[in-house]
Amino acid sequence: MNNANFPPILPFLIFTAAAFAGNYFKLPLFFNVDFLFGGIAVMLVLCLYGKWPAVTAALISSGCTYILWNHPYAIVIFTAEAVFVSLFYKKTGNIVILDTLYWLLIGMPLVWLFYFHVLGMDNSGAFLIVLKQSINGIFNALTAGIVYKGIRLYRHRKNKDYRPLTFQNIIFYALTGLVLFSSLTFWVIEIERHKYENEKIAVQRVAQISANIRSLLHKFTDEHPHKREALQGMQDIISALKEKYATITVTAPDGNIVIDAGDGLKKMDAPGKDNYDKRLLEAGVFQLIPKPEKGKSIMQRWNRSFYMKQESLMSAAGTWTVIVGMPVAPQVHEMTSETIKTLSIVWALVMICIALSTLISRMMSRPLQSLQNLAADIPTGIADGKKTEWTESSISEVSNLTQAFRKTAALLSEKFTELKEANAALKREIERRRRVEKLVQHIGEREKQKLGQDLHDGLGQILTGIAFRSNALEQKLSEKALPEAQDAATITGLAGQATAYTKDLAKMLVPMELFENGFHAALDQLCTDAAKRFGVSCYVKCGDSTLLPDYETAGNLYRIAQEAITNAIKHGQAGEVEVELTVKDANIIMIVRDNGSGLQKDWQDKKGLGLRIMKQRAKMIGAELNINRLKDKGTEIVCKVDLSARQETADE
Repeated sequence: MNNANFPPILPFLIFTAAAFAGNYFKLPLFFNVDFLFGGIAVMLVLCLYGKWPAVTAALISSGCTYILWNHPYAIVIFTAEAVFVSLFYKKTGNIVILDTLYWLLIGMPLVWLFYFHVLGMDNSGAFLIVLKQSINGIFNALTAGIVYKGIRLYRHRKNKDYRPLTFQNIIFYALTGLVLFSSLTFWVIEIERHKYENEKIAVQRVAQISANIRSLLHKFTDEHPHKREALQGMQDIISALKEKYATITVTAPDGNIVIDAGDGLKKMDAPGKDNYDKRLLEAGVFQLIPKPEKGKSIMQRWNRSFYMKQESLMSAAGTWTVIVGMPVAPQVHEMTSETIKTLSIVWALVMICIALSTLISRMMSRPLQSLQNLAADIPTGIADGKKTEWTESSISEVSNLTQAFRKTAALLSEKFTELKEANAALKREIERRRRVEKLVQHIGEREKQKLGQDLHDGLGQILTGIAFRSNALEQKLSEKALPEAQDAATITGLAGQATAYTKDLAKMLVPMELFENGFHAALDQLCTDAAKRFGVSCYVKCGDSTLLPDYETAGNLYRIAQEAITNAIKHGQAGEVEVELTVKDANIIMIVRDNGSGLQKDWQDKKGLGLRIMKQRAKMIGAELNINRLKDKGTEIVCKVDLSARQETADE
C-alpha cells in the first residue's frame, strides 16, 4: 500500500463502481429502511491504496444515496466516515475499531442532526436511522477487514516477503464477525418475518372490510333498487364494520359520495395518479406511496402512504364504487418501535462484542508476543551473557513452543561460547602473525639499510678508488703518448657509471631523505629521480608539512609510492605521474595518479606481485588502499592512513 500515490486508474474505477453498486442494489428491510454495502468497497480502497483514493471513492459512491433517498446528507455522513477512518488507519491498522469510534463520536450525532432537526423526522424514526446506519457502517468495515485479511493471506502465500497476519487480528475479526454476522442475520430474518406478517394482516383486513361492504351494499341495492337516497341510512351499519384507522367510501353511479366512514383519507393528500406511486400487494390491495419530495426522507413518505382496495358493484342503477383505505403510519410506528428495541439490543451486543474481542484477542496473543520478544532478545542476551527468563503458559501449544525456544537458546549459547573461544584464538593467531610480519618487515628494512650502507660505503668507495686510479693511469699514459691511454679513459668512464649506479641503488634501498629531510623531501626526490631515469613528467603536490608518527608509516608509504610510480611508467606507459599528499580529518591521504593506459578489466583476477606488495604494506600500517580505473584513461591509487590510530600504535 502506498498512501502517497493514487492507485492505478482501472482498479480504482472497479472498486468505485462496486461501491456505487453496493449502495444502489441495497437490502430493503422494512418501509424502505435499507442496508447499504458500498462501504465495503470504500474500506477496501482505504486498506489497499490509502486515504485520498478512499475519500474519493466514498464521495462518488455515496452520491447514489441522493438518488435513493432524495437528500444529500448521507453523502456528508459517509464521506466523513472515510476521512475519519483514513486519518488514523496507518497508526492503528484496525478499521473496525476506528469505524466504531467514528459512529460513536461523529456519525451518530450527524445522523440525528440531519434526520431529526433538518429533515424533521419524529424521535423514533430518527433514532432508528441512527442505530441502523451505525450498525450498517460497522458491518461494512468488518466485512472489508475480513476480505482484506484474506487478500493479505493470499499474497503472503504467493510471496513470503509480504507481511503476514497477526494472531491478534485473526482472533479479533473471527470473534467480532461471528457475533455481528449471526446477530444481524437473526435480526434481518425477524424483521422480514414481522414485516411480512404485519403487511399480510393489513392486506387481509382491508380485503375483508371491502368484501363485507360489497356484500352489504349488494343486498341493499337488491332490496331497494330505486331508492338510492336510503343509502344514507347505511352509514351507521358501515361505520360499525369500520375497524380502527380504516376509511370506507362508497360512490354512487352518478359520482356522488353517499357514504364516507372515517377521516383517514381526508387527513392524507388526495390519492391522485400524479401524486402517488402504486405498489401492488395481493388480493387486489395496493399501497399508495407519495412521490419523492425534496427535503423529505423515505420514512416520511411511507408514513403518509396507505393501503387501498377499490371494487365496483354493478346494479340496475349503474356502477357503484367501494374504496377501503388504511394508513400505513400505525404499522410503521409499531414496526419502528419494535425494531428500535431489537436494534438497540444488537447495537449494545456489537459494542460489547468489539470490546470483548479486543480484550480477548490481546489476552490470547500476549503469550505469543512475549515469546516473540524473548526470542528476538536471544542473540543479544547470549552475547551479553544474560540469562533469559522464560515465562510459562497455561496454553499447551504455547508452552511447547516455549520449551522448544528454551532448548534452542541453550544450544545457541553453547555454540556461541565455542565460537567466541575460537574467535579469540583466531584473533590471537592473527595478532601473532601480524607481529611476525612486522618483525620480518623490520628485519627486511634493516637488511636493506645495511645493504644500502654497504653498497654506499663499501662498493661505492672501491669503485670511486678504481675511477681515481684509472684516471691517474690515463694521464700517465697520455703523457707518454701511448695508445693504451684510451682504454684507461674507458675504464675511468665505466667506473664512474658503476659508482653512480651504486649510489642510486643504495638510495633506493635506503632513502636517506626520510632520515635527513623528512617524508615530503623523500617523495620529491623519488619523483625527481624517476623523471630523470625514465624521461617522464613526475612531480609531487603537497599541502602543509605533515610529521608522520613513525618511520614504519613513512617507510611503507614511500615504498607504496615507489611501486605505484614504477608500475605506472613500466606497465601503464604513463607520460605523466602525479603524487598528491593531503591531510584531512586526522587522516593523511596519498594519491598516485597517472595518464597511462590504465588497468585491464580483469586486473582484479590477476595476482600481480606489485599490487600485492602495496596492499600488504598498507595492511601493515592499518591503511586503506583503493585502486581505481579513471573514467578517461589512467589509474588512481589512493592510500589513506588514520594518523591518530598510528600515533597510538607508535606510542605502544
